[in-house]
Amino acid sequence: MYIMGTILRHGTDRQKTAYLPKIATGELRLQAFGVTEPTSGTDTTSLRTFARRRRHYVVNARRCGPAALNIPT
Repeated sequence: MYIMGTILRHGTDRQKTAYLPKIATGELRLQAFGVTEPTSGTDTTSLRTFARRRRHYVVNARRCGPAALNIPT
């Protein structure tokens, strides 16, 4: 989400020179994460997912999205 704006506001001059022209022309496409919790929308501050570390990580989350993703819930 909004990678170009993030680089504009927070990137170094070197990062801006390296990435912004290529993003603007479509030569470079940067990816971002998608929020799939049903009550969050694009408000990532309202995410309820959390992980607890024990012998291994235990993740507590709700997910919604295309069933074809085949991700266990």
